Amino acid sequence: MTSSDSAAYVINLLTSGGKSDAPKIQRVYWSFVEGAVATVLLLAGSGGLLALQTAAVTTALPSSLVMLVMRYGLVRALYADDRQVPLGRITLAEPLRERVPAGESPSRSPFRDHVRGSP
Repeated sequence: MTSSDSAAYVINLLTSGGKSDAPKIQRVYWSFVEGAVATVLLLAGSGGLLALQTAAVTTALPSSLVMLVMRYGLVRALYADDRQVPLGRITLAEPLRERVPAGESPSRSPFRDHVRGSP
């Protein structure tokens, strides 16, 4: 019962735009809607559970694609921050070997220079 009440409270917060002083009838409405959905799933048997699982996977696929794009942006931003250059100048399609600036020793790495205990 407590989990159901908490879920209704969170749904109420989301639908009221974050206002914690939303009308109590709205919270009661969401409690009944949540209970109705649970009842329908129980009455539908395994077919209802299968439909719920299918819906969860179907909605998770586009979200995972968005997260992959976000991961690419995060890697670019971290790389730009490490190199201290504007993000617009960063491309991640560089060769796999390190580029050593002219006049520097190849044993020095720009990735290890600021790490304590690095060789």
